[in-house]
Amino acid sequence: MGAIVAHNALAALWPLALVALGWHRLAVVEWVGDGVVWGALLLNGASVGLALGAVGVELLAYLPHLPLEWLGLAIPVAGWSAARAGELGPGLRPLVAVGAVALLVLLVAAAVEVYVAPL
Repeated sequence: MGAIVAHNALAALWPLALVALGWHRLAVVEWVGDGVVWGALLLNGASVGLALGAVGVELLAYLPHLPLEWLGLAIPVAGWSAARAGELGPGLRPLVAVGAVALLVLLVAAAVEVYVAPL
């Protein structure tokens, strides 16, 4: 389960690293950040959609964790968007709070993936 959380945390938390680096304040780079951040979220959803299209709805039985995992991926994207809008607040404390909530959701998602999904 720890490996799942570690992998998902790496996949989810990098938008907050962009905020910590100040990308959201750089005129051209912020648009690149938008494309990368939102593009990654879109690709994640598209890959699941393609898999469902190829395998069928039977695949859903193996994905009970997916809503929580997607929430865990979306929370840091919301943090990026809030920073872009100037609504996140100063310092690292808001980033840590957003990251902690995302990690908590990803931990629950990993538990569901390990203990609820059929083998």
